[in-house]
Amino acid sequence: MRAGDKARLTVIKAILSDITYAEKAAGTAAPPSISTLIQRSLKKRRDSIAQFREGRREDLAATEEAEIKLLETYLPKQLTPEELEKVVREVVDKVGATTVKDLGKVMKEVGARVDDSMAPKKVVSEVVKRVLQSL
Repeated sequence: MRAGDKARLTVIKAILSDITYAEKAAGTAAPPSISTLIQRSLKKRRDSIAQFREGRREDLAATEEAEIKLLETYLPKQLTPEELEKVVREVVDKVGATTVKDLGKVMKEVGARVDDSMAPKKVVSEVVKRVLQSL
């Protein structure tokens, strides 16, 4: 903060604001994890980049891209598709899934092993479907 890195300071303040808002919005329920909040922030920024490019505002899009790079440094390492498929195959073997109808059981177990910050649920779901269809 004292280094004078304004971009990093802006990103950190935005995340702290998101955390505070999530805690207040959650009330008595458990607030989402910080990595989930960072993922949401990344998604918002990616959407903003698309809008800025449509409006021919490359300067603002570049600022958002720089913020994305900073935010990504605060996330845990993302699983590669091969690593994710390995986890899914282990779960399929453990659960004994044989058809796509077992998607719910597999997703529940994979969700316990793989955090949203390591692989988005949408990607996990696609991998699980692909693995189950290949059985």
